[in-house]
Amino acid sequence: IVGPNGSGKTLLAEELAFQFADAGYTIRYLKADRVPGAGHNDVLREDTAVRERIQGVLSSMFGKAIVFRETPEGSVVPVVVNRAWNVEYNLQQAECHGLKEILVLLTALYTAQDGCCLLFDEPELHLHPQFQLFFMNELRRTAAERPGTVFFLVTHSPFFIDLRYPEGLM
Repeated sequence: IVGPNGSGKTLLAEELAFQFADAGYTIRYLKADRVPGAGHNDVLREDTAVRERIQGVLSSMFGKAIVFRETPEGSVVPVVVNRAWNVEYNLQQAECHGLKEILVLLTALYTAQDGCCLLFDEPELHLHPQFQLFFMNELRRTAAERPGTVFFLVTHSPFFIDLRYPEGLM
């Protein structure tokens, strides 16, 4: 769903969520006012497969190792290991908003199961156009892996419009 501010995209997305819920889908809605870095800690602590997939994807993207370490309190903290500079730091405290945001988006994306309707409101927030393109490619890959999952994007970004063929309009 693409359009300018005030065009009713969010209202349409909310109505779609109600319609899919009535059809028996589990609804997950990442709203635009989400806090980057929030809401994924339990998943990363409990789901080793998701944690390892995100570690691999992010590490290959940035040329830095990104690992998740459990704290004494039981939470999981993403740590950036920059071998070139011989330094480690907490991703949540010392990295850009875009990297924090992609962590939230990937966690939601990789945990979506068949029978789920997942809505991303403004996934482009804080993301460089290359990150937006990367996220779209991950969304396509995940959608192909999980054909029983429905994905909606509510966006202002032209990087999420990928109409290669007229059939893409359907």
